[in-house]
Amino acid sequence: MAQELQLRARDSTELRCSLCHDVATPLATCALCATLFHEECRRSLERCPTLGCSGRLARSAETPRGARAESSFEADAALAGSFLSALIAGGVAIASAALFLIPISLLAIAFHVVVTPAWLARPSRPHEPWPRTVIRSTLATVLVFVATTIAVAVLASDGGGLGWIALLVGLGGWFFGPGLAAWLDHLCA
Repeated sequence: MAQELQLRARDSTELRCSLCHDVATPLATCALCATLFHEECRRSLERCPTLGCSGRLARSAETPRGARAESSFEADAALAGSFLSALIAGGVAIASAALFLIPISLLAIAFHVVVTPAWLARPSRPHEPWPRTVIRSTLATVLVFVATTIAVAVLASDGGGLGWIALLVGLGGWFFGPGLAAWLDHLCA
């Protein structure tokens, strides 16, 4: 029952649709892995059929071959991740500070401020090298937290009873800052 498998070079250099294997142009592409499809074939799919690719295929707009692929960003998932990270990191920081374990408190805060935005931005660019994602996310995080700090300082320094607004801005920056930084990172990519 042994069968031989033979491989040979393709006679034509024409590009083919990865779904129906027919030759035609123009071909649309998956935004993440650049797999080629007929427009009609692409519209029949919700996700890229390439093994290991998590690309979602738009149903209406065509991605012309050679065009810059649009990346997807899910804001509600980023805000939920930011909120969860804030709760965990804040809890660890407060508990370890109460036990006089200041280095652990600082590590928890650093995780929330530096790692969380890169982790939240990562799904929109899965094939990008991690160092590039971390650098861009860190810059976006610095921008968000500097703006939050300035807003808190201005509101707290005003003697007109705006201290509670400063507290709300500070808490909003802590809970949603990494999600906002991931969104800014997505816009800059």
